[in-house]
Order: sequence, then C-alpha cells, then structure tokens
Amino acid sequence: MTRYFNKMLPLAALALLVSAQPAKADIVVGPRFSYYFDNSNLRTSNQTSFDEVGPDRVAQLEDLFEQTQDISPTIIAEEPSSSVLADQIAFPMYGAMINFGDDRDRVTLTGMYGRGKGEARTVTQRRLIGLFGAGGTTLTDFEVSNFIASNTIDRIDVEGTWQRRLNENLALNAGIRYERLDVKVVGLETIDSTNQIISFALDDPFLLFDDGLRGDSTGKQTLQTFSIRAGGTAFVPLDNNFNVFLSGMLQGSYQPSSRLLGSAVFETRDLPLLFDIDKRNPSELSVGPDIAVGGQLVIFDNLALDMRYRAVIFFPVTGEFDFTDARVNHGVNVGL
Repeated sequence: MTRYFNKMLPLAALALLVSAQPAKADIVVGPRFSYYFDNSNLRTSNQTSFDEVGPDRVAQLEDLFEQTQDISPTIIAEEPSSSVLADQIAFPMYGAMINFGDDRDRVTLTGMYGRGKGEARTVTQRRLIGLFGAGGTTLTDFEVSNFIASNTIDRIDVEGTWQRRLNENLALNAGIRYERLDVKVVGLETIDSTNQIISFALDDPFLLFDDGLRGDSTGKQTLQTFSIRAGGTAFVPLDNNFNVFLSGMLQGSYQPSSRLLGSAVFETRDLPLLFDIDKRNPSELSVGPDIAVGGQLVIFDNLALDMRYRAVIFFPVTGEFDFTDARVNHGVNVGL
C-alpha cells in the first residue's frame, strides 16, 4: 500500500493542480519530466568490512579449535582491500509543479516520483593468519569475496524555491528540498579461500581443497535527505521568445542515520548458515553546489517549454564517507 501511495502521489497532485483551473493569472501549473543519474553505487570509501553479509570466519575458526583441539590459537584478520565496479543509477521521473507570485517574488513547488535499477560488484580480499603458541606454527589463508548487489530504488523528490527578481537579468534564489529513496537489495556473495588453518585443526589434508561458500541475501533500506540552498540566477534573453539562464546555489544537506535490514543464507556441506542483516549507516552532513543551466522557449502567450540541465554535488562533512567521495545527482529536466 505504501509503494502504491508513493507512486500515485505525484500523479494525484498533478491531476488536482490541473483540474483546479486557477482564477488568477499569476498562478502557473504544469507537468515536469526528468532523467536523473545518481552515482551512489560508485562510492567506495566506506568499504571497510569483509563480513558485511557473510559469516564471521575468525569466530568460526576459533570455535572450531575449541571443539577439536586442546589449543587456543590467535586468529588475525588483516585489513581487507576492496574494489567496486558499478554504473550510475538512472531515474526516469515524472510529476508536477505550481508557480505563484508577482513580478518581483515567485514561489515554485515541485513533486516528482521515479524508479531506478542498478547493479554493483564488490570484490574484497584479505589474509587470515593463525598463530599457534609462542614461537610455534604460523599458517596463512587467503580469502576473496565477490558480492553482486542488484538494487531497485523508488525515489520521491519534493522541493520549494523562492525567487526574487532584482532586474531583467538577475534574481536571488533560496529553497528547501526533500529526497526519499526506498531501496530493495538482492545480493549474491561467493567466498573462496585457502583452508590451511581448517585442515590443520581437523588434521585432514583433503580439506585444503574447498568449493567455497555461496550466499543469497535480501535487504531493505530507506534513505532520506533534507536540504536548504541559496544563490542566484542570471538571465540572458536571446529574443522575445527564448531566454537562457544560469543558476548557481550553495546547498547544505542532512541525511539521518538509516538501517539495512534483511537476511542471508549460505550453503555449506552440512546445514545452511542463516544470518540476520541489521546494519546501521551513520547520519551524514554534506555541502556542495547546486547548478542548473537551461532555457525557456515561449510557444504561445500562455505556454512555454522549460529545459534545463541540473547537477547537485554532496561533499560529506560527517559520516562514513570521505570528503572527496561525493554523491552526485545530475540530469535533464523538462517542463511545460
């Protein structure tokens, strides 16, 4: 029901606005369409954990020695290294806008909905070192994890912008914006490793050769972003029917903490390993530019075509990502 409501909300708003038939000439309504890209899949500076979804190999090995050997080894897991291969997520979006005010001050309210899909492959590798007594045996295993995540994202954008016209060529802008991303993730993870430590624990050389682990996982997460922005717009009228504009604003955003909830199943020789996924992402404060360039073509006295390219960059100031690992939203927007 929530998904259906989210999808129908912009359409209902559009129908309401169009059917209202405003009586005042200073109120403008119309549809909006956009095609935006989000690079969130490409951010990698938070890739710090090998066991985001998979089983905790260190705990498993320590338990194994407690059950099979009268020794308590030290198992050291080195810091993993990761690489990500992914594409930007494309969002075809549709909605409506209402613009009202006078020749000096105008307010624009816009609501849009869209759905995007993307895939990201994360390859992580690390070493496990087993230490058996002071000056005793040292064994080293290598692990490689290959995790493929397919994301389906429902997106809602709502924003309000105030504009004060200074003259024919300049205006001041300020506004607020709300973004909501409802994310569904389906993942496949394979973990391949050498098994010298396990073979030593069970005294079985045949365990050196293993087919590895394979796990399937699902999860859900909701990400929200609240933004404020301010700046200016420059207008260049090329003729009576076409204006070119350039808008530049500075935006500050807050993304509250969120939780990824789901489950994973790993197949083993004996019984499946079941895991609950409950990963909390910290909140994030970010700053960056909000830039748009475009033009407005007057078709009739009461009908104009608005075309623009817009880019919003979020440089994280707090949270799990580095400052240089920015989130970028960019794309084209068309309205009547």
